[in-house]
Amino acid sequence: MLEHIMRPLGALALVGVTVALVAASQGAAATPQQTTSVYVVGSLTVPGVDTGLVLRKGHPVTVSATGTVCPGTGFCTTPDGTWVVDTTESPYDGYVLPGAPAYGLVARVGTGPWVQVGTGPVQIKGKGDLVFAFNDDKFLQSGTVLPWVSVPTGEWAETQATFRFLVNDFFGGVEADGNDADFDLRDAYNYAGALREVFDLGAARYLWLGYRFDQEDPVGDTDTGSQAFAYDGHQVETGFSWTLPSAYGMEGGYSYRYELYDNASREPTATGDPTLPQRRDNIHGVYFLLHIPLPAFFDPVNFEMTCGVLSTFNNSNQTAFDYERLVGLISVTARL
Repeated sequence: MLEHIMRPLGALALVGVTVALVAASQGAAATPQQTTSVYVVGSLTVPGVDTGLVLRKGHPVTVSATGTVCPGTGFCTTPDGTWVVDTTESPYDGYVLPGAPAYGLVARVGTGPWVQVGTGPVQIKGKGDLVFAFNDDKFLQSGTVLPWVSVPTGEWAETQATFRFLVNDFFGGVEADGNDADFDLRDAYNYAGALREVFDLGAARYLWLGYRFDQEDPVGDTDTGSQAFAYDGHQVETGFSWTLPSAYGMEGGYSYRYELYDNASREPTATGDPTLPQRRDNIHGVYFLLHIPLPAFFDPVNFEMTCGVLSTFNNSNQTAFDYERLVGLISVTARL
């Protein structure tokens, strides 16, 4: 899985609520009949959502889109995007399609160029996989491998084990004073192992307890600036899910995370600054989600709306890293 995260980290909280529904129809070769597929595109998916639809030369598709794009800039827009932002200039790695409206829906086929889609309908042709994305500014490239196993441990319980390998590759940028920003000092490998025990309480109710250990290993292993972000993390968590008789569902959870950073985090942030204490972060996370089935207007496509609240609070002994995040989430999911 390959993802690009856009915009500075402080803007990510609101990006997660972005939802767009994209419908693509491909004409058959021998008959005028068409088939229609529905895809969900989130704004954290650059270089894009691979639909799995492989186009052949001479067989174009027609794409239309509906939904709302909220990039964390204080406003929302449609898949047509906005011309308020100049996409030909960027302090990071550039927009997906420079010159096109910011935050609008774009697409490409195979290794071909990105093209503006907007709300459509737009005909797209080429040879290769059909991919959708939002025209946002790229800030971080991240790749993840996550194998997992699940083993029954009794009539009412199950043990789940996972191992995650994560690669973070930050793009360079420009500070407000015009100097180059050293975002790439955050380039790192992250290794995480986790265990979770899931208990079946009956009547579609589940309770789980879990533990995760992870280690952040910066790529710049001889660079003090990079090593200041190396850490060992320990996380304990618990949560529940409950499907009600009306097919409504709800889930919630709590996690506590402790991160102990490398001795390099003691280093002063600038010449003349006092030496900082070795960094220790205590992070609390709480979430609650409500899943609401929507009327089946487009059979056999089933729609579900999810509403919820996600909150994260970090208490660090280096106050520059203290933060509180409270995110409201509204999303719509389409399933075939």
